[in-house]
Amino acid sequence: MDKREQMIRLWFSMWLEKKDLGMDDIFAENVSYTESWDHVIAIVKP
Repeated sequence: MDKREQMIRLWFSMWLEKKDLGMDDIFAENVSYTESWDHVIAIVKP
């Protein structure tokens, strides 16, 4: 398994287990987090 795949697997393991198992090894110190969903969409009717 290459380094890129190991980092992706580590990220998903942390996400699923809700544990920090090495976040500093994956992301830069100045990383910016953005949510990828919006609760407003749930109240918009088609």
